[in-house]
Amino acid sequence: GSQSVSIIDLFGFQAIQQTSGQFQQLCCNLTAEALQQLYQNTVFGQSAAACRAEKVEVLFDAEYNNRSECFQLFTEQHAGVFSLMTKECAMPRMAVENFIREVGLKHAGSACLAGVESSMLSFTILHYHSNVSYDGASVLETNKDTIVDDVVSIFNPPNCSFGFASHLFSTETKAATSGSAANLPSPRGVQHRITPGNAAVPDGDSPPTSLILDYQTKLDGLLYMLGEEPPFFVHCIKTSDPDSTSTFDESVVARQLRQLDVSDTLSLYKFGYSQYWPLDNFNKRFSMIAQSRYRKTSGSDLAAGIMKSVDNASTAAANPSTASLATASASRPQTAGAKTSNLAWAVGENTVFFSEVTRQLLEHRRDLHREYSVVKLQSNFRRWLCVKRWPSLKRMMMSARRSTETLQNGDEISLSGSFALPAVDHDSATCLFTADGYSAPPLPKTRPYTVLGNVKVGFPQARKMTRSFPEFGDPMFMLGQEVHLVGVSANRRGYIRVAKGETTVEVPHQFMNFEKISSEATVSLL
Repeated sequence: GSQSVSIIDLFGFQAIQQTSGQFQQLCCNLTAEALQQLYQNTVFGQSAAACRAEKVEVLFDAEYNNRSECFQLFTEQHAGVFSLMTKECAMPRMAVENFIREVGLKHAGSACLAGVESSMLSFTILHYHSNVSYDGASVLETNKDTIVDDVVSIFNPPNCSFGFASHLFSTETKAATSGSAANLPSPRGVQHRITPGNAAVPDGDSPPTSLILDYQTKLDGLLYMLGEEPPFFVHCIKTSDPDSTSTFDESVVARQLRQLDVSDTLSLYKFGYSQYWPLDNFNKRFSMIAQSRYRKTSGSDLAAGIMKSVDNASTAAANPSTASLATASASRPQTAGAKTSNLAWAVGENTVFFSEVTRQLLEHRRDLHREYSVVKLQSNFRRWLCVKRWPSLKRMMMSARRSTETLQNGDEISLSGSFALPAVDHDSATCLFTADGYSAPPLPKTRPYTVLGNVKVGFPQARKMTRSFPEFGDPMFMLGQEVHLVGVSANRRGYIRVAKGETTVEVPHQFMNFEKISSEATVSLL
């Protein structure tokens, strides 16, 4: 199937006290609450629940605030703030005082409702970040999101030439003209939603839904989507308050780390069981680093053996003098879990629990073992290759050594009984063989001619290009062009100097072929 990555980018928590934009601020803060609750449940709650399910002791249980009561305050079926907002906006005459009074009465005992100011027509919510006061008139006016049908009739196609606006309110304009014989809008005092949607046009005087209910539906869909797959979280920390963006305020950074539970997360990763893997997956990945006495086991015994092997290796590396002691202690019976200065782990019935520090050490030991195995395979293959080549190599070395010793001693080499070769001195011998007898002889000097068959051809010569040179970029010599050769290159073997104007260009001999040979430039070698 298709694979996708969904990225959710939020403005973050907003605690700016302002009279306008309160509805948007409420939505942003409640979404931040939802994601913070999801973060706490994913990082802390699921780890602790997995430990309790496997009957494993929870090493680090973070004390974080459960924000479910805050969600209940807003989303409760009939008494929630969202329901009260929708109910009040549906009234013919909206009264902010009634909305504020209802919020105070319905949620008087809620710990998340910090207070209700009847004189200021506002209510204060205790968010995880800080307390924020919301203006009742502002949130109700934005949530109303209505427009009367006589304004909608302006966008009827006969009256409006702006097709995009007519398309947005096409459903509303059709309902307004449905009762008119002349297909002209007939306003009846009905209110419609400003926000375009697919909701049916109501028969009463107000729309059946509100803006806050649309937001709640989208928030529920977002949380459902995030719950289908394990999410990844990225926290952005600001370095200072908005009024001093060019400075680094330690108190601001520390407050955010504390409020976002980053400090507790680091403690969990270091001391607690932040990693919990299925037993089969853990054994399949890390069985290679278990000591030999544990590799014949399986299941939880193999997982415990892997952890003990890594624990012994880390202890021996930290204190080499106690390596033998650690090896001896490993043979004694141990429990299914352990917590040392470096490692924290436990083995349940179906799950292996360990800390992030332990995971990094496991991966490090696995990488070392794989590198050692690769080096061992390469060394064994090279040894086999050398053993296979050794007989012929030995014969060549012995033959070269005998020849070198004979030439250096100056002994006569008798080819037949009729004559003998004179002795060869050391300087002459090193022309054919080097002093040690193992290195290749030096290359001969460059010849000032070329050889074609059994004919030695001198310079100048005439040849034809078999391909363009150079092959990339602007060519200096084209395919089929006749060129004149003036000599061989003094520094580059296989290159011939070709005349080009008043200069010469060095071209590989493979790029040219003989076109004609003058008799004056040839000498037979037969």
